[in-house]
Amino acid sequence: MQCQRLSALLAAAALSLAASSILPAAHAQAPAGGFPNKPITIVVPVTAGGPSDIMTRAIAQKLSAELGGSVVVENRAGAAGLLGLKHVLAQKPDGYTYVMAGSNVLASLPHIDPNVGYDVARDIEPISLISKTALILFQSPALPARTLGELVAYGKANPGKLSYASAGPASTAHLSGEFLAQVAGLDMVHVPYKGSSAAMPDLIAGRTQLFFDAAQSMSFVKEGQLRALAINTPRRVPAFPDLPTFAEAGLPSFTIELWFALVSAKGVPPAIVQRMSDALRKVLTDPELVNRFAGQGVQLQWTSPAELVAYTGEQSAKMKKMIVDRGIKAQ
Repeated sequence: MQCQRLSALLAAAALSLAASSILPAAHAQAPAGGFPNKPITIVVPVTAGGPSDIMTRAIAQKLSAELGGSVVVENRAGAAGLLGLKHVLAQKPDGYTYVMAGSNVLASLPHIDPNVGYDVARDIEPISLISKTALILFQSPALPARTLGELVAYGKANPGKLSYASAGPASTAHLSGEFLAQVAGLDMVHVPYKGSSAAMPDLIAGRTQLFFDAAQSMSFVKEGQLRALAINTPRRVPAFPDLPTFAEAGLPSFTIELWFALVSAKGVPPAIVQRMSDALRKVLTDPELVNRFAGQGVQLQWTSPAELVAYTGEQSAKMKKMIVDRGIKAQ
């Protein structure tokens, strides 16, 4: 009997030892020793309260729940998104710091300024496309035009008299104005401001005539302070059923896109890239989140890192052509 008890004890000990030797090995398979084990930061390179900031905070909240760790949002505004991007690229690529980068810094700015200080392919770790955001052409009521067709006719009859505001050189609003001038054959003057909020008073007062902005500025249209001429989405947005697309308004060749992607500094461990990608796939297809932003003209869209690289390359080639054709230089 004692021999049987001894054998049983030895067998139990052997199983315990085997289990203890297996557990550390299984734990070692987890991304970066249990990622995340400290707060993750997503930098928004614009001021708080804007459309991309609101979107990022909503995504961060869902991402926190999906990852089982804290995801915080930090605003670092300046230079049309460049300051925030460069801050993240200067951080250790450990998977804990990301930036919600706009299309201008990923697909346009490197072609405008050869000394911008980063190379997208060499320095940036792609995670996922996040959204494509509706871009609306707003017009001062001081102009007689009431449709996009009438605006183009007015611009051609009055070369050099149209001006368009932007949130700064190389911002999406600047590049959209240049693209409109190119595809519509207009001679327009660019008037840069330090952010969208700084540009709006002059637009309303008629000191500038045009401005490309996201849907939050539709509130000025409802108040009669601005006119909205067209939206860059493939179809009309349900929230603004009377606003035609550029194709419907007679300018189908205006195909510029405003998009955002989550990226980090090059060198993030592949296991963490995969973990973030998988988590974002669930978050960006969450029905509550998708429906919430669809009504604002924001299409949430997940991609794999490889798909983001391909999309960025396509957009970069398109913007490079426009930048070269228009002779846009760093200011």
